[in-house]
Amino acid sequence: VAGVILTDSVRRYVLADEVGLGKTIEAGIVISDLLAQKPAAKILVLCPSTLTQQWLCELYSKFGGHVFKLLDLHARYAANSLQKVICSTTHAAYDVPHILSSIQWDMIVVDEVHELVASSELYDFVQKLSRNRSPLLLLSAVPAQRREDDLLRLLTLLEPDRYKTAKSSAEFAQLYAAQSEIGRRLRRFSSRIEGHKKNEYSNQDVLDFAKKLGSLSAVENDPVL
Repeated sequence: VAGVILTDSVRRYVLADEVGLGKTIEAGIVISDLLAQKPAAKILVLCPSTLTQQWLCELYSKFGGHVFKLLDLHARYAANSLQKVICSTTHAAYDVPHILSSIQWDMIVVDEVHELVASSELYDFVQKLSRNRSPLLLLSAVPAQRREDDLLRLLTLLEPDRYKTAKSSAEFAQLYAAQSEIGRRLRRFSSRIEGHKKNEYSNQDVLDFAKKLGSLSAVENDPVL
């Protein structure tokens, strides 16, 4: 999972492995990669208060001794003094939103992100932070099946330009239901692009299959596609 993120120029993902399968480790690898490239990077980790010390210990003990500031324990600080920060989501949204919103973060990580969906205040705060286009990792072990509305709200955080004009629940449900078929066609489309590089497929072969992909009813009106 971390490898997929590291090879993407746009590192904005939902990490949705089940409990205990390594979401924190996956996020830690991406954080470490950023700090290796940019040691002065500003990183914000938001999580429930019960997990702040776990994040602090994990990032220090398993990723080269990275020292983060646990913001909940500091009564006073200046925005320009914050670089690597862990903060409980509630403290961030209710007590210091203006300070955290004033910083241009190089990466934001939100753990237990499904909790945002139940609180408009928390969701709106993270949505404001997410607009700066920096890498964004949303961690949740709660499955998205049969929770299309929740998934749509998370995708809006990741891709605000694509989802800023809120899709109707029915429209998004149609797109969600078509994911398996879209995935199959994308894999076949990918194989044709790779084959084209080896002169196994012509330009027309690739274009013809692109049209087949765009003919699916769930995406036929997608202007970007």
